[in-house]
This record gives sequence, structure tokens and C-alpha cells, in this order.
Amino acid sequence: MSRVAEAGGEAGTAVGSLAVSAADVDRWMGLGFDFLIVGTDRGYLIRGGTELTGAFEDAVSGE
Repeated sequence: MSRVAEAGGEAGTAVGSLAVSAADVDRWMGLGFDFLIVGTDRGYLIRGGTELTGAFEDAVSGE
């Protein structure tokens, strides 16, 4: 991946990647990537659904 970032810099071309964790963000930006796609639709949907399910369960249980 470092070679990809290096080649993009040499060619004057922006280089990006997918980051699905904070570690990915640190890794790719540290290598010199210009942009990142952060997260996935699936991940956002799962987290949102989990959060709302928890809120519903708290409401039902009176917490």
C-alpha cells in the first residue's frame, strides 16, 4: 500500500482507500493517502439498528 501511495504522489494522482476502523484511518493517512471512504453502508445500518434496539429495550424495561 505504501508503494501505491508513493506511485500516486509521483504521478500527481490522488490516492484513496477504504477505512473501516480508526486504525485503518491512521494507517492509510500515515502512508500518505489523499482521501478515504470511511465506513460502509452495512456497518452504519448495523450500528444504527443496534443503537435503536437498545433504546427500545431500555424504554420497554423502564430504564
